[in-house]
Amino acid sequence: MRLPVAALACLAAAGLPGTARAQAGAECVTVECARSASADAPAAIRGLRDGVAAARAIKLEFEDAVRQFALDRTAPAGDDPVARGRQVSAMADALARWDGAVQAVEAAARPHLRAAEAHLVLGTVYLDRHRTADAVRALTEAARIEPERPEVLASLATAFVLAAKPAEAARQLRAAARLDPRNAAIAYRLAQSLYAAGRGDEAGPALQQFTRLRSGAPLPAAASRGKPEAPFERAGLFPQAAGIAPLFAPARYAAAFTRLESGDYAAAIEQLAAAAEAEGPVADEHRRGLESWVAGDHNSALRELQRAVELRPGDERPRLALAFVLRQAGRPSEAERELRDAIAAFPQAGLPWYRLGQLLESQARLPDAARAFEESLARAPMLGRDGLYQRLARLRVNQADFDAAIAAYAARVSINPNSAEAHRSLGEIYYLQGRDEEALAEFHAAVWLDPNDARALAALGKVHLRAGRYAEALPVLRRAVALDAARADTRYALGQAFARAGRPEDARRETAEFQRLDAEDRARGQREFRIEQERVESARLLAAGDVAAALDVLRRLAAEDPGNPRWLREQGAALLRARRLGEAVAMLEEAVARGAGVDGARLLADAYAAAGRAAEAAQHQARYEQAMRQARVEELLNLESGP
Repeated sequence: MRLPVAALACLAAAGLPGTARAQAGAECVTVECARSASADAPAAIRGLRDGVAAARAIKLEFEDAVRQFALDRTAPAGDDPVARGRQVSAMADALARWDGAVQAVEAAARPHLRAAEAHLVLGTVYLDRHRTADAVRALTEAARIEPERPEVLASLATAFVLAAKPAEAARQLRAAARLDPRNAAIAYRLAQSLYAAGRGDEAGPALQQFTRLRSGAPLPAAASRGKPEAPFERAGLFPQAAGIAPLFAPARYAAAFTRLESGDYAAAIEQLAAAAEAEGPVADEHRRGLESWVAGDHNSALRELQRAVELRPGDERPRLALAFVLRQAGRPSEAERELRDAIAAFPQAGLPWYRLGQLLESQARLPDAARAFEESLARAPMLGRDGLYQRLARLRVNQADFDAAIAAYAARVSINPNSAEAHRSLGEIYYLQGRDEEALAEFHAAVWLDPNDARALAALGKVHLRAGRYAEALPVLRRAVALDAARADTRYALGQAFARAGRPEDARRETAEFQRLDAEDRARGQREFRIEQERVESARLLAAGDVAAALDVLRRLAAEDPGNPRWLREQGAALLRARRLGEAVAMLEEAVARGAGVDGARLLADAYAAAGRAAEAAQHQARYEQAMRQARVEELLNLESGP
C-alpha cells in the first residue's frame, strides 16, 4: 500500500530509518500522519522496546534485592549488620541503574515524539517504574495522536488503576471497548473497573459481552498444553502469584515498605537504610531460646525467649518466636496472649495478625480468624496476597457468609487476574448463590486461562445445563470428561445434558458411569471411615491392656492396606508394649525400611534399648533426634509465614 504524501513528510521529519528526506523540516500536523509514522517506523520502535526490556530486567533485580532484604529481616534471628547494609546498597544501586535505563528510553524516544508508539513505549516504562502521573501523561498523548488504538486506551486504564482512579480506568476501557468490541480482555476489565468504581449496575453489559465473545471461541484440543494465556494487564512492583506464603514487613520497616507500595522507591530506600542502621542485634537469649527449641527442650526455650522479650521490647521477633514455641508446646491460650500483646505493641505489623489468624483457625474460631486475616491484609503483605485472600474466602464459605467470600475471591482476582484457579473459585461461589451470569463469566475466564482445567469446564457446563442451553453444555462437559474421566459429578451432568438434548443412549451410558463412580466414591469413604474406627478400637484395646486383640485388629488393617507402613509401625508399638521384643524389633525394622518416618525410628530405638542392644538403640535414637532437629530448623526457616 502506498503511503500518503503527508505521511512520507512526517516520517522524513522524524528522522526514522528507511525513509527519504523528501521534505526536510516538514511538520507532522495531522493524526493520520502520526499514525502512519508509528506504523512505519519498526526499527526505531524496536530500539525503544529493547530499552524497555533492559529497564524491566533491572526492575527484576530491584525486586529481588527488596525481597531478599525483607526475607532476612523477618528471619527468626537474622541480624547481620553487614548483610543489611549490603542489601540496602544493592537496592539503591539497582534503582539508580533502573532510573538510568528509563532516562535512556526517554532520550531515545525524544526524536520520535510525534509518533504515538513512542509515547506508548514511554507509558510502559513509566508504568513499570510506578511513575503513574508520567504514565498517564504519556499514554494520554499517545491516545490523542492515535485515538483509534484500543490497546493505548487499555494501557491508560492500567495507569489509572495503579493511580487508584477506577472511574477514570472505566472511562478509558469503555472507549477501548467501543473501538474493539471483540476484545474479550477489554470487556472483562471494563466490568471489573465498573465494579471497583461502585457502578456495578453498569457492569452487566460488559460482562455479557465478555461471555458472548468467549462462548464463541473454540475449545482447544484436549492435548493442547501450550504456554498459558495471560490476557489481563496489571502493574505493580511485585506480582501476586499463587502458592506463595505471605511476606510482611517487620514493624520497624513498615513505613518504608508502605512507601515502596506507593512507588516512592528512593524515599523508601532512605527509610530502610535508617531503620537498618538503628536495628540492634538479636538478644543472645533469643538465639539460645531458638537453639533450645531445636534441641527439643521446650522449657529452656520458653525461659530464654521470655527473657528476650523483656530485653528487646522494640522488636516483635522474640514475641512471635515465644508465641510459636508456646503453640508447639500445646499452650495455645498463652500463645494467643503473646500474639495479642505483639499486636498491641506493634499495630503496624501484619505478621502478628496473620499468626493469630492461623492459631484461631486451628481452634475453629472462624469469625475471629477471618477478622485476623483481614487485619493482616490491611497491612499489605509484599507477597502472598493471593493465598491469603484464598484462605480468607474459604473461612467465609465455612461460615456460610457468601457475600464476604465473594468479596475476598474478587479481590484475589483483581491482584492475580491471570490465575485460572482464582476465576474458577470466584465462579463457584457465584454459582452457589445462583448468580449464573457472573458465574458464567468467571468460568469462561478460567477456561480461557487454562483450557485443561477439567473442574472449570465441568462448572461451565453445569451453568449451561441449569439454564437449559444443552447444545452449549455438551461440548464443554465432554471435554471435561476427556480431561478427567473419574469425576462422578461431571459424568452426571453430561448424562443430564444428553438426556435433555434427546440422546437417550448416550445419557444411559453416562448415567451408568456416574453410578459406578459414585458407588466407588461412597465405598471408599465408608472404607476410610471403617479403617479409622478400627484404628481407634485398636488404640482402646491397647490402652486396656488387651494387646492380643489390638494386634488382631492391626493385622487385619495391614492385610487390607499392605503398602502402608503405618500398620507395621502400629503393630511394632503394640508388640513393644507387650514386651515381645524380638517381634517388635523385626516389625519396626521393616516399618522403618518401608518409610515409617521419624516415629518409626523413635520406636525402633526404644525397642533396641528394651532388648539390651545399646549400640543399635543409640544409632537409631541419634537418627531420630537428627530428623527432629532438621524438622524444627525447617519450621524456623519458614517462621515468617507460620508452620
